[in-house]
Amino acid sequence: MISRGLIICVLLAPLAAPQDLPPGVLLVSKVKARVKQQMAHMPQYTCLETFERSHKFAGPKTTLMPQDTVRLEVLFTGAKEFFDSPGGRDFKEENPGVFVGSGVIGNGMFAGHLQALFVNDQGLFTYRGEEPWAGRRAAKWDFRVPILQSRYTLNMPKGSAVVASKGSFWADPDTFDLIRLEVHADEIPPDLEVSDVITTMEYAPTLIGRDDVLLPQTGELRLLATSGEESLARFEFTHCRSFQADASVSFTEPDSLAAPANATPAPNRAAAPLGSGPPLPPGLTVNIALASAVTDRAGVGELIEGRVAGNVIFQGKTVIPDGAAVHGRIRRMEHSTETGGYFTVGFEFTDIETGGLSTRFFANLESAAPLPGSDWNLSSGNRLPALPGVGTFFVRAAHFEIPKGWKMVWKTQALK
Repeated sequence: MISRGLIICVLLAPLAAPQDLPPGVLLVSKVKARVKQQMAHMPQYTCLETFERSHKFAGPKTTLMPQDTVRLEVLFTGAKEFFDSPGGRDFKEENPGVFVGSGVIGNGMFAGHLQALFVNDQGLFTYRGEEPWAGRRAAKWDFRVPILQSRYTLNMPKGSAVVASKGSFWADPDTFDLIRLEVHADEIPPDLEVSDVITTMEYAPTLIGRDDVLLPQTGELRLLATSGEESLARFEFTHCRSFQADASVSFTEPDSLAAPANATPAPNRAAAPLGSGPPLPPGLTVNIALASAVTDRAGVGELIEGRVAGNVIFQGKTVIPDGAAVHGRIRRMEHSTETGGYFTVGFEFTDIETGGLSTRFFANLESAAPLPGSDWNLSSGNRLPALPGVGTFFVRAAHFEIPKGWKMVWKTQALK
C-alpha cells in the first residue's frame, strides 16, 4: 500500500476585510505560511525511517501481533520521496514496498502530506475551534480533498485506485506550528476490500544546523480491511541531516536527456555531505559527557552536544579521540501526571565530529550517572520503540535539571 500526494487547502473570500473573515481563516493562513517557510528547507534533508509493523487476522478473538521492523533511508527532494537501505546513498527507488516482502508500508510520511496540504492548494478546510492536544493549546481544522483533485493512491493485492481523503490537523495558535495531522482514505472502491486507511503524524520544529525544519517525530499507518483484518505500521524518523547538491547522484527520469557537463545541477539532486567519515564498528563503548545543562523546559528538537570522555580504541587504534564533539537533539520531553508524575526524556545523538569528518552515530544508551535530586531509570512499563542512536530514560520529578558534564555510556550498533 502506497500513499502519495495527499491533501490540500483553499482560502475563500479574499476580498473580505480581516475583521470580517470567518473564524479560523486568518489563523490557518498564518499556519500555512509557517509550514511553507519550514518546507522551504525540507528538500535538503534525509532521515532514517523506522517502521514497527504488526498485523491482526480476521476474527473476534484475534489481536495485533508484532510482524517485523523495517528501516529505510528516505530523502525528500522537494517533489518526491526516494528510498534506500539503511546507510545507502543511491536513492533511486520511489516505492518503499520493494524493500519488504509483504505488509503495510507507505510513502508521503516524510513530507509528502505537508507538500500536498499546505503547498498544492487543492483541499477544503473547516475550522473546529480550539481543542487541546497532549496538554498544549491547539486549534483544530477538518479538511477534505475531493477525488478529482486527489493524488492519494492505494495499491492493494486486488488492484490500485486513486481515492479521496479527509481528516484533521492541529496547530499551535500562538506559534502557528503544526502539531498533528490525521488523514483518512475516502471513497475507496469496494473491489479493493479496504474500509479505511488512517495515517497520523505528530510534528515538531527541529533545528538542524541553522535551519528550522518541520519534521515528523512519530506516526502510524493503519489499514482496515473489510474482512476484519488490520495492519499497523508505527514509524519514527531519526538521524535527520542535511544533504548537499552534487552531480554524482541524479534523480532524472530514465528517458531524460543528459545535461551538458557545465549545466547547473537540478534542484532534485543530492549526495552525502562533504567530509563524511567511515561508519563506526559495532560494539564500541563510547562515554559521552553532556556539554551543557538540559532542563524540563527544553523543547523537542532543541540541539544538544556532548564530548567523548576518553579515547575509544578498536583493534589497537584510536577511532574516536577524547574530546570529540557529539551532536544531537532532544527527541522526547513528555510530562505525565500518572503514578506521581514523571518525564520521558529522549536524547538523539546523530553524529560524531573528529578530524574534520562527521561520522553517523548509531548506538544504544547503556547506562548513565545518577541525577542529583531526581529519581531516574532506563526502563518503564511503557513500551517505546528501539531507535538507533536514541536513548530514552524516565525522570520521576516535578522539575529536573540534567547538569553539564552528566556522563552517559553508549554502545555502537550495526544498522540493520
